[in-house]
Amino acid sequence: MSAGVRGTCEPQPGRSDGQGAHAHGAVIRIARYSVYPRATSDHGVQTAFTRQAEGDALHLVTSTPEAVGELLRINLQGLDDAVGSETLARVVECDRRGEGRFELTVEALDTHRPRLVRPA
Repeated sequence: MSAGVRGTCEPQPGRSDGQGAHAHGAVIRIARYSVYPRATSDHGVQTAFTRQAEGDALHLVTSTPEAVGELLRINLQGLDDAVGSETLARVVECDRRGEGRFELTVEALDTHRPRLVRPA
């Protein structure tokens, strides 16, 4: 992906707008993410919330579209805004959800091996 260029998202056929799609008892967590590696200072930290997780895939709802293939450094906040787990992930899908929201499907990279991610 080229530095400084955000991806575009298009609605996917047969997908709902995401309203009311959460299962009862679903845990919603805050996620903070940034493009990795940061190429310019305008790649600041974005805030999203998790929608659901499936295996190594995580769904983030955000106000910023990201290009498919983009690498993201993601920090899932713990309870009471405590520092949570951090991972590196690749965007595999980006859907426009309406009302200025986008749903990113990301897959964690190499989840079975520890890695160092330097602070921004």
